[in-house]
Amino acid sequence: MANEAETGPVDAGAGPEHSRGQVTRPTGEAIERLQARLQEEASEKTKLWWERYMKGAASFRGVPMAAIRSTLRSWYTEESLDDLPASSRRQVALELLAESYSEDKLAGVLLLREHILAELGAADLPSFAATFSAGHIGDWGICDWFSVKVLSALVERDGRPMAEAIATWTTSEALWQRRAAAVALAPLAPRGDEHFDGFVALSIEVARANVRDEARFMQTSVGWLLRELSKSNPSIVLGFVREHDSLLSREARRMALTKIEGRGRR
Repeated sequence: MANEAETGPVDAGAGPEHSRGQVTRPTGEAIERLQARLQEEASEKTKLWWERYMKGAASFRGVPMAAIRSTLRSWYTEESLDDLPASSRRQVALELLAESYSEDKLAGVLLLREHILAELGAADLPSFAATFSAGHIGDWGICDWFSVKVLSALVERDGRPMAEAIATWTTSEALWQRRAAAVALAPLAPRGDEHFDGFVALSIEVARANVRDEARFMQTSVGWLLRELSKSNPSIVLGFVREHDSLLSREARRMALTKIEGRGRR
């Protein structure tokens, strides 16, 4: 549930959005209403399935994804969140990501992707980085969902500047933030440099940084990125695998080569 500090009005500050006279409202109470509605959609069967699938790495209410999306959409409309300043709506999403249940976090991701994306930009990356640092994105499910739905969409829209900014996350202390640097590029990798000149080189740079960490979810971030990159640049991926063979886990190597080997069998 939203904590006591979150139940007061959001201060939009003295920026231009506030000066236009847009009204703030107690978003903590709105979050509690969303949480109550999500809980109404929960089932013990779904909760147990997700807990087994995630092997205890995350907490669940037991709400199917379709219900999270539909509940969020109706809640967003009924709470008139479009009337809030953009900064306040972003804060609502970050507060949802800070909640303990995965469904609440997923609602935060969907809020960013489906209702706020047009208003997001490079200036929001520090807030996203802080979310990783605080441990609010702390398992592979939320990390990958956020990376694919939000970060990848921003890279696709904004190109090189956004991609390069996210690529610097490979030096972060937070493992999931370093993973996100690779996962954010993976959905775009099949088109290679069609996105912008240097996309492939940047992807390899990210993979080269992450492959030095033997943690499983760092290794699979490399395998995933290379697998997608191999669809457009198989020779570059083969070269990377040969060069970093001693650093790649067996799982990451298999992921990286699966499309190339499949092409050879055909």
